[in-house]
Amino acid sequence: MGFGIKSKISLFLITLSLSMNAESIQNFQTNKKIETKKIEEKEIRSMVAQIIIDELDVNRGKISDNRRLVDDLGADSFSLVVIVVRLEEKFNIVIKDEVLEKIKTVRDLINAVKNN
Repeated sequence: MGFGIKSKISLFLITLSLSMNAESIQNFQTNKKIETKKIEEKEIRSMVAQIIIDELDVNRGKISDNRRLVDDLGADSFSLVVIVVRLEEKFNIVIKDEVLEKIKTVRDLINAVKNN
């Protein structure tokens, strides 16, 4: 039996805590949790974009709803897990495994946050 996505996330979090620089750790820990039900999609989009910018070191101008995280923005499996975990922490949500498996674009991330 293989590991599920949540198990992989836990493993990546351990690796993440060992590999992140001090500033990233501080930013990760101090981000305030936000209730997604009380904010507009525009704000969700902005926060999702900022996390992508932080994790993938891309210019804000490269981020649009239809951009593919791996092919267009250069994400790999590790950075995708970090992005999802940061979103879960930021918005105080849990993104289900079946939703995680379908996340390919920026729009998919926004929808994953919005629909929780």
